[in-house]
Amino acid sequence: MGSFCFLIVLVLISFCQHSVAQPATTNDASMRRVAEAGRSIKAISANITLSWNTNGELRKTSGRVLLQKPNYAVLKLSGDYELRLLVSDGKSIYTYNNEKTYTKGSTASDGNNIAAPWWSLPIRFFFTQTFNPFGKNDDPATKLHWVGIQKISGKAYSVVTVKSANPMPYEATLFFSQDGVLERSTVRVVYSSSRTTTFDAQLSNIQINPSISRSSFLIAPTPNTMLETKHPKSDILDIGDLVPEFRLPTETGVDWSLLKERKHAKLTLINFWYLNCAPCMLEFPDLEKLYQQAHARGFNIVAIDKSDSATAIAKYAQRAHLTFPLVMGGEERRGSIFQRYHVSAFPTSYLIDAKGRIVWRSLGPNSEDLRAELIKRGMLNN
Repeated sequence: MGSFCFLIVLVLISFCQHSVAQPATTNDASMRRVAEAGRSIKAISANITLSWNTNGELRKTSGRVLLQKPNYAVLKLSGDYELRLLVSDGKSIYTYNNEKTYTKGSTASDGNNIAAPWWSLPIRFFFTQTFNPFGKNDDPATKLHWVGIQKISGKAYSVVTVKSANPMPYEATLFFSQDGVLERSTVRVVYSSSRTTTFDAQLSNIQINPSISRSSFLIAPTPNTMLETKHPKSDILDIGDLVPEFRLPTETGVDWSLLKERKHAKLTLINFWYLNCAPCMLEFPDLEKLYQQAHARGFNIVAIDKSDSATAIAKYAQRAHLTFPLVMGGEERRGSIFQRYHVSAFPTSYLIDAKGRIVWRSLGPNSEDLRAELIKRGMLNN
């Protein structure tokens, strides 16, 4: 994948030749039982296989996962995906994409931000018991359907489908073992008649509630590894830098000026995104929530789109119920806003003060750390 903006789309696995389905029913009680069974599991050890397919080009990665509630995890991978190791020790998440550098972030108290790659839905469900493939909380706009019990290779699974238009139109199918483990997940999103990307996640050789010592989740970086303060593929602007000023049109054609707007705000988040960037849109509900909570205290957001039309942006903003400004940055080219802000991966975000100086930055979705920064600076209550 190589970029923080990974095309987010999973295709429905065809198990039909191996399964016999019972009559489909819509049964909220059955889905509640699935979630309750998942909540009762305290630890899991399993092999994990992740694949993604863009217009017939299949890629695959696999490895081993060790999970323990409330927020402990070890994920070791090898293959086409760039992540090699993820460790959560209950306080911090460490990610290694190579043998020389690592990143470090905060772990949510309930483990809801332990899901890398994003489509490792069995990991997310273990911690959250949410049926939403694109978030840590169930989306009221989603349509959940209890399909029933299907047998695949002689094993019975509880099958649930999920449909929604947020953050983009999709259909997901989730396969739960009778123990309450989400063993297989698929999501299908078709961008157009000529463009489909598919992702799949599957656990195997599963051990439920194995005896695991907390020391299994401790990691000590070796002397040869360094903490990344910048993404290795992007020389993003530094904390303390003054950001370039800009004036760009919104999707309605009204100009939005950073110089004018930042003077009326204590903190402004400048976010770079585009419509086919699923991690960008996954982050937007959290950003909208922060905007609603902190705007009255002086927090502002402007999201700068790459390449999309005003009509497409307006339709998405309406569908996603976004109220913060969306502006049009145009194409990525020499001298563009993206080059001036050193943006080479999406989403990229800079938090600036009223003088235009960077006080926080992120390459990739990172709403949890942004929330912590806003709390630290008095924009939100703890």
